[in-house]
Amino acid sequence: MTKRKKIGGPRGGEVTLLTTQSIVIEEAPCLNTQSKLLNVSVDIITGQTGDHKQARLLNVSVDNITGQTGDQGDGLKEQVGRVASWDVHVDKLLQDPVGVEVFSEFLRKEFSEENILFWKACEQYRQLTDDSERNTQACVIYGRFLSPTADDPVNVDDVARSHTRMFLDNPTVDMFDVAQKQIHQLMRRDSYVRFVKSDLYKKKLMEEMEDKPGQTGDQGDGLKEPVGRVASWAVHVDKLLQDPVGVEVFSEFLKKEFSEENILFWKACEQYRQLTDDSERNAEAGVIYGRFLSPTADDPVNVDGAARSHTRTFLDNPTVDMFDVAQKQIYQLMRRDSYVRFIKADLYKNKLMEEMEGKLLQGQMQDKLPEEKREEKRGRKYGASSGILTLLKRFRLKDAQKRSKKKGGVQP
Repeated sequence: MTKRKKIGGPRGGEVTLLTTQSIVIEEAPCLNTQSKLLNVSVDIITGQTGDHKQARLLNVSVDNITGQTGDQGDGLKEQVGRVASWDVHVDKLLQDPVGVEVFSEFLRKEFSEENILFWKACEQYRQLTDDSERNTQACVIYGRFLSPTADDPVNVDDVARSHTRMFLDNPTVDMFDVAQKQIHQLMRRDSYVRFVKSDLYKKKLMEEMEDKPGQTGDQGDGLKEPVGRVASWAVHVDKLLQDPVGVEVFSEFLKKEFSEENILFWKACEQYRQLTDDSERNAEAGVIYGRFLSPTADDPVNVDGAARSHTRTFLDNPTVDMFDVAQKQIYQLMRRDSYVRFIKADLYKNKLMEEMEGKLLQGQMQDKLPEEKREEKRGRKYGASSGILTLLKRFRLKDAQKRSKKKGGVQP
């Protein structure tokens, strides 16, 4: 109940104060857990993100109205959804495997995926107990992220690098802690702030509010893979390159971008690695080097002088891994450049729509009849057009009918 009270004001005036003696709010059944999620997250959806303190106060208010607040006196009871909780703090996001995968997707689009990859590598390293495995992994992590020639260098200062380098000969559990902490702070102050305001996060939040099945995993073991084959290509470049159909579609895209030599070289290296016969390997090594890496290459790829020199040293005595250095450079180039444009390209969107409409992709077509295969092969060999191929099929069909009549005893 509210009472009005008049008191003396400045210059003889009066001021009316509202005093509240008691407030009774009936429990509103329409305000359920979903409305809590909506209330806590509405500022995020509209792009007007406030501080977390205000969101927590709002959550408390809704809890009081609905009567769903815990009464243990041990802090605020979390009522928000899984995705909404990622906005509470960066640690909430990083503690959730699904959150880490979604955040990785965001960082990939921002060309700063190396930060979350390094953070995850450090987390996994900390769980190792075997000394030999720890020694190996320590060198791998340092070489990939912290060394002067790192493939995925992270932005840490010289103190962190020097601190880590001291322990390379005798790795310890916490040798990466200083560098990892710097990357954690960098993500918390920079990438994470943009992430919770991004369209990607808003989309995941809306999907959770609408309770769409299959959008986020519920087992706590990471993001569920997209159902479709084509959709999975957008998860990571490795998903694309592991699928023969994906490789062919990606090759088609690179051909239009006049950079098909990259995927051709990558495929040649993959095939070369499967060779077991020494004479065949010797011959193929010369072919690959001559086509892609030599000074007079027909399809030169963009690798540095060190990679070319490394490969050239093995030409007299080829090894299985002689192209690994050059192939890795081309892989990184495609991952950071061509692949990013590919998943935004009309070609990829069209393939995605075709899959959703149930159309068969290249490589998924049903096997053709042997006769049809022979005719198409003959047509390709002599450059026959589709019209000529149709005529060939008709003539073959008539010949087959004549042979059938002869076998049945019918004279022409």
